[in-house]
Amino acid sequence: MSINHRNLSRLYVILIGSVVLFTLMSQLILQYGLKQKEMDSRLINLAGRQRMLSQKLTKNALLIQNKQKPDAQYLEDLEQWNAVHIALQYGSDKLNIPASEDPRINQSLASLSPLQKELYTSFQDYFLDPQQATLDQILRLEKPFLEKMDATVLAFEITSRDKLDQLVLLEFISWCIALLILLLEVLFIFRPSLEALRLEKERMEKISFIYAHTLRAPLTNIMSLVDLMEKAKRPEEKESYLKLLKETVQGFDQTVHDVIELSKKTHGG
Repeated sequence: MSINHRNLSRLYVILIGSVVLFTLMSQLILQYGLKQKEMDSRLINLAGRQRMLSQKLTKNALLIQNKQKPDAQYLEDLEQWNAVHIALQYGSDKLNIPASEDPRINQSLASLSPLQKELYTSFQDYFLDPQQATLDQILRLEKPFLEKMDATVLAFEITSRDKLDQLVLLEFISWCIALLILLLEVLFIFRPSLEALRLEKERMEKISFIYAHTLRAPLTNIMSLVDLMEKAKRPEEKESYLKLLKETVQGFDQTVHDVIELSKKTHGG
């Protein structure tokens, strides 16, 4: 099994870079989600506060009717109540409130707006001249306003949960992709590399065996024949040993040649 180390290295860098990229994306999604959650919580609190302020304004109107002293800032509360409603519907740079793009919230605010405008006008009229205006209009509008305000707060909460679910899903998908990339690394980089190392080890063991046995045997024969030639006294005996020595050297030369060829194949030569 041949393996291209340069291609593997390039693939390894690409896959590792992809894991880092998706990890960064996951963190960015998380940070974006936290900011969105913070803004959604603020909007939900503002919407809930609108309900509280309308009740507070009605309470001040009842105090005025009963000749009791209202809260010192009731007129400021009225203008703030109106400004926040407009900001929730259309957005406001001053209050750092973005315009809603959610159809559910926009529909709820659009349904609430006529009641809010009418109630705002009734509050204004009564606070400016309680002798001429009556409290009946305020009391008549308060209940349907509170019901629609509750529905608006619920719309904000549902939208916030939907956004959070989407962000969780996106983060889950990004982590799944990162895990898939790691799996691909195991299958196409680490596994082939380990297989290549195993084959390389087998080749090296084979070469070691050849060095230890195939080469050692003819060398031993040559050394033995040389020793016998030195001890031989008759010419014909030396001639016989010389012939055997030539044949052994030729066989040894072929063995060396085979080892060299095997070594070339092992190292890709």
